[in-house]
Amino acid sequence: MKRSGALNKRYLSDPDAVDHTQDKFEQDKPQILSKVDTVIVKDSWNKFLALDEMLIEMFFERLILDAPELVDQFGAALDQAPSEFLGLIDMAVRALDPTTERTLREAYHAAPGAAAARGRALADFGAFFSTYGLTAEQWRAAEATFVWAMGKAPYLEDFERENLARGPDSALARFFATHVAAPMLAHAAAEERALAPGVVAEMQAGAEAMLAHPQDAGIFFYQSCFEAIPRCCAISAPPTWTCCRAI
Repeated sequence: MKRSGALNKRYLSDPDAVDHTQDKFEQDKPQILSKVDTVIVKDSWNKFLALDEMLIEMFFERLILDAPELVDQFGAALDQAPSEFLGLIDMAVRALDPTTERTLREAYHAAPGAAAARGRALADFGAFFSTYGLTAEQWRAAEATFVWAMGKAPYLEDFERENLARGPDSALARFFATHVAAPMLAHAAAEERALAPGVVAEMQAGAEAMLAHPQDAGIFFYQSCFEAIPRCCAISAPPTWTCCRAI
């Protein structure tokens, strides 16, 4: 399914380029949000919080309709995914302008529904979504669905609805592309680079050696453990183990 959005502008020439190099993220950034954009995003999101759990479920159900392959991708984590989306977006919104998070100024509390999210930091959310293999195309779908769901938030002002009507050019679409989707794609790309063919081959060779000699592998593991934490040796290790004689 083809999607046009703020994220699409960034990767239009090569949608798969996001997986290649971190330099791509630095050289080809989406539009930076202005201060007015930031106010629109934060005010709109604050109104979203009034019905956050219901609206994030609407967002996810619509996303599944647009990208049905996500059902198989998330598998057993399908019910957990909405909370992770909510936690990620909420964290990204509150990071836009930390000064507005201070008490006695303009406090944006964490989304109530985000309490069910397992992620507590950007890296946690990156690990979750990269584990289930969300692609750039699926994040584009999520961007369009996010703008749609934000239109269902209560109490929106006329100027906020007018901004939402701009679709991929709206402040919320550009926010999602820059501060939600892009970091998740960057995390996935970094993980992919970390699993270079040489690293994978070395891991495979080690696993095969362990399977071929399980007893030797077990002895090596426990000896290494006891050498690293000597106090455990006196409690658990047999007296014949040479690594424990000096303790």
